[in-house]
Amino acid sequence: MNKSPLLFKGLISIAIFTLFAVLGMLHLGVKYIDPSFAALWYPYEIFLAVTAVALWYALLRKEIPLNFSMNFNKDFFITLPIVLIPLLLLVYVLFTSETLENEKIAMFFATAVAVGIAEELMFRVAGYRVLLATGSSVKKAILLSALLFSLFHLSNIAAGQGVEIISQLAITFMMGVILAYIYYKTESILYVIIIHFMWDLSLFIVTAFTNADSLLNAVSIPIVIGYFIWAMRNVLKLKK
Repeated sequence: MNKSPLLFKGLISIAIFTLFAVLGMLHLGVKYIDPSFAALWYPYEIFLAVTAVALWYALLRKEIPLNFSMNFNKDFFITLPIVLIPLLLLVYVLFTSETLENEKIAMFFATAVAVGIAEELMFRVAGYRVLLATGSSVKKAILLSALLFSLFHLSNIAAGQGVEIISQLAITFMMGVILAYIYYKTESILYVIIIHFMWDLSLFIVTAFTNADSLLNAVSIPIVIGYFIWAMRNVLKLKK
């Protein structure tokens, strides 16, 4: 079977998705560093999530079916802290902040759900799964899809992000490796969507409603680095 058409469909899906993201940021006209960006971005991100689902359905569903079941196995419990820690941080902010705005929280929630769906469909399905299905090894598919996920965030330049984007590219590459490896081990797209959603929601709310950026960094960066080291060690041991 000629696997090139499937690879092309995966890459064209990511390219279309990225183009729409850039056009959306240019149309919104709000700086990425603005604490309200994620709230104002929610209708655009919902459109991107719908686009991602439509691209998967139109181009990939026959060759790349989705598994939404969750197996509560060893790998699930090893990775559970990566869900629970941002959840605890989120609960802490919701109970201690005196500047909460219900409308903004709803917008942040909608954005985080849409980001989780859109980016996991694009980079763990149209990226990792397509690479795997077209002959790449698991190791190569994980690393290349993580690189694509990282490079996608260059689109934030359209929202005025400057040199600080370098650190975001590094973090998103690490998260790309972590999420792709978890997807490889659990085979559940739902689980990686939940992880992605929890991280983004806690980031949005902590940034918007507190001055605890240092706390966020103190909590999130060690977790990301720790799980990245764990994932990379296991990825590099893979023989397939």
